Amino acid sequence: MVKKCIICNKKLNKILKYDKFNLDIGHCDKCNLYQILGEDKFIKNKYESYYNNEFWHSSRSKGNFLFELKRKSINFLVHFARKLNISPLMTISQHNLFKKFLKGKKILEVGAGHGHTLRFFKTKKMIIRAIEPDYKKTKEINKYFHKNICSSLDVELDEVEGKYDLIYLSHVFEHFVNPLKLLEKIKKNFTKEGIIFIEVPNCENKEMLESSLKGQLHTFHFSLESLNKLFEKANYKILLSGVYDDTYKSILGRIFKNIFMSNNYSIHSKKNGKKLILIGKPI
Repeated sequence: MVKKCIICNKKLNKILKYDKFNLDIGHCDKCNLYQILGEDKFIKNKYESYYNNEFWHSSRSKGNFLFELKRKSINFLVHFARKLNISPLMTISQHNLFKKFLKGKKILEVGAGHGHTLRFFKTKKMIIRAIEPDYKKTKEINKYFHKNICSSLDVELDEVEGKYDLIYLSHVFEHFVNPLKLLEKIKKNFTKEGIIFIEVPNCENKEMLESSLKGQLHTFHFSLESLNKLFEKANYKILLSGVYDDTYKSILGRIFKNIFMSNNYSIHSKKNGKKLILIGKPI
């Protein structure tokens, strides 16, 4: 079993058992990073089992009436908003952060989900491409755009084609088996002025750490310090990094921000903010 920090190679201290997935979690005191203890192949097999058999079933907590009611209500509102071509507020806020660093129009989204973010980028006249490991979602995206803009690939294993002005990963990076190797691998996919955008949970926030450790399967649980160190080790220049959270959290406040397509992210302390954001470029 691999028990060394991916950043500093220091031996990790086992801190808890990830009972839901029968995995051990280690912590690096030097880098303030939590990660699954195990060989890459072993972790990869766990992910395949999770997404093929569990993710769309047990992880959604079906059977809890209040949870189901809330989930269905949110899904209805999201579906209604998409019909009206209302963009996701999260994506609007992220775009407000990275647009000043963006020098071109070619964007690759890794982990495209249902394609809502791609729709927003399309309204900004971007040239969009995407990678989504779920084949059904890939078909859904390509059907919506009437062209094959999305490929069903494993970005860690399969070859990524093309060069991009922005490689965008929102709540995807924490799922990779070896993000350090990935950062090295995709360097060839940036244009000369190309940048990368990352958003992950802030695991210095106790609530987010608890959620990250005991919710969905995450390989890594980042602090701002560990995320910065990982990018520096991969030889990336950090253009922006920080801890953020939503400025308006009420439904009315979010609707107001959405109507005016304005940024809803604001800088927070390491202990209180829920999101880590990093924008960088390969050196």
